[in-house]
Amino acid sequence: MSSWILSTERFLLPYTPGFLANGYIGMTSDWLGIGPSDCHIADVFNRAADPADTVRVRLPSFNGLDLYNGLRWLGGLEPNTTLLRNYAQSLDLHTATLNTDFRWHDGDQIIDITTTSFVCRHSSHVAVQRLTLTPLFDGPLQLRVFIDERRGDLHIDELSYTELYDSYQAGYTLSL
Repeated sequence: MSSWILSTERFLLPYTPGFLANGYIGMTSDWLGIGPSDCHIADVFNRAADPADTVRVRLPSFNGLDLYNGLRWLGGLEPNTTLLRNYAQSLDLHTATLNTDFRWHDGDQIIDITTTSFVCRHSSHVAVQRLTLTPLFDGPLQLRVFIDERRGDLHIDELSYTELYDSYQAGYTLSL
């Protein structure tokens, strides 16, 4: 194991999120690696009467993924669930990449899931989230990609289809 990698193979409560950032855009990690999580951009703050209370504004969460296995949504699982096996999460400090791997074992619906998240250093406006699914059963899956406005301090008044499509193309890579 490299000294640049922080990792765990046990899920411990409470989960302490990591923070991926490139100087312009940043996002926190979540326990499954699928979001939604807190997202920030540089130099956008909530001003308070007391300057000591000034904090970064949370953007609407742009990294929301969820998966339906025919029985339930993955994002609705409690962190202390027995439905997840072979859990591992690692943060590579050298490449600023967060990897999360686990097996979702829900009755006969078994899926191996790997997520990788990072923010680009060479293109400061881009964050990437990659999801790789290996279902070990026959049957349909549903994948939901979403922006969660409820997690942010700013709100989206109007988002055109073109803007959504462009952000989807730039920010997500999905492997099914």
